[in-house]
Amino acid sequence: VGLSILRRSDWYQGRVKSERCQPPEMVPASAKHPLTLALLFQNTPIKLPRSLDPQTDLYEFISFHKIKALPESALPSLAAIANLTYPVIITAEVPTPVELLTLQISGQRIISLNENTDEWPTTLYSGRDFLGFLIHDLLHAEHFFANPAHRDGQLGVYKFIQHTLTDPGLQTLMNSSEKFREGFEYIISDMNSHPLHLLQTLHSLLFSSLKNDAFAAATWARWIQLAGVKPEEQEALSLVNTPAMQDNHALRLSQLSLAY
Repeated sequence: VGLSILRRSDWYQGRVKSERCQPPEMVPASAKHPLTLALLFQNTPIKLPRSLDPQTDLYEFISFHKIKALPESALPSLAAIANLTYPVIITAEVPTPVELLTLQISGQRIISLNENTDEWPTTLYSGRDFLGFLIHDLLHAEHFFANPAHRDGQLGVYKFIQHTLTDPGLQTLMNSSEKFREGFEYIISDMNSHPLHLLQTLHSLLFSSLKNDAFAAATWARWIQLAGVKPEEQEALSLVNTPAMQDNHALRLSQLSLAY
């Protein structure tokens, strides 16, 4: 919050909500954070607008007020993490895509927080500065945790992908095609999406990278076998990105986590 405010001189947009952005199970209406605006900005050049009470606590501030440099969709996860509602690991390290895949399968996300402030001005994280990458992690935490049914659907896909990691051909493809490697790593680490869309994206990436439909189809079939799921799920997986895909197949893929 403090860094987002320091980023823009016209940081305050005003009180824009009448209800908390977090549901009561995350942050009870009576909850008060020990950090107030007065404490947050003491010994800093930041001057609070007259309309803001310096004794406003952090929960109330991020629930009802808009900070221009901080996306509103990052605020629920920020409050839930502060309230220990979301199971995140806060670390100075940036995990590899495979490490993040494993963490997501275990029901966790990472918040990369390098506390060495001397490195903030010069270090880039996947092309982002320190604050940009921190906001990026908050947004992905919200996408992952906000909807349990949606998260469970993603977990089924991530477990399917985890089985593909045992395929020697996958590593060969990762080494030979930068396009595939970048796309694959994005899918397993940063693409919090509907399970069917994840599978469609992976399938399309495989075919477009190999540029050999027969070879790509054989690879996809091999991955389905490695997944170790029932024939019904195998059938649905084999129909990804084909006209034969029906609603019942899509439903099976959205519930793929139940197969493991």
